[in-house]
Order: sequence, then structure tokens, then C-alpha cells
Amino acid sequence: MEGEKKDIQDTKKYKLVLVSKDLPLIENYCRHITNTAKNSQMEHTGVTRYPVKRLCITTRKSPCGNGSNTWDHFEMRMFKRSLALTTTKTELQTLLKQCKNPAGIQVTLQEDQ
Repeated sequence: MEGEKKDIQDTKKYKLVLVSKDLPLIENYCRHITNTAKNSQMEHTGVTRYPVKRLCITTRKSPCGNGSNTWDHFEMRMFKRSLALTTTKTELQTLLKQCKNPAGIQVTLQEDQ
């Protein structure tokens, strides 16, 4: 009984925020985390998808300013996803060790109150 009470008191809500420029990479990583959380029987919410952030740069092609007015357009799209997990700190650490963070994804962990 006391062990169960201790586990219930130790559980907290955590929010994982993932940011990447590569859409298939972030989708596969989110799927891997949710499948691992299901197998570990953790309480979690589905993936929340945020709007795509588009960073646009428009610049002149000609370095000297003479010649025809030609422009280059560059765009970078940032994809953002979040997951909410209700678990203990040790279970969260084992989950993150099992789901290795691939290069190109920024993971931020927040503890909700």
C-alpha cells in the first residue's frame, strides 16, 4: 500500500516539445515515442501538431546592384509537435533512453504544475 501511494505521489505531468526542419523525421520520432509509451503503459496524450512556422528571406541576386532586378527566395519551414506524459521521473528517463534523439530534432522537456 505504501509503495503504491509513493508512486502516485511521485507521478508528474511532463510535456515534450519537439522542433525540426524535417517533417518525416519528426513524425517518425513522435510515433516511436508514443509506441514506446504505450508499451510501457504510461499515461499520455496524442501528438499535438502546431502550425508550421515559415521563415522567408528574399534577397537580390546581383551583388553590385546593377543589371536586371532578379531576386532569390529562400524558405525554411519549422515543424513543432508536443506530447504530454504523466509518469515518474525514472520512467521518463528510461523512455528517453530507449528513444534516442536523432540529429535534427530539438527536444525540450517541461514539467507541468
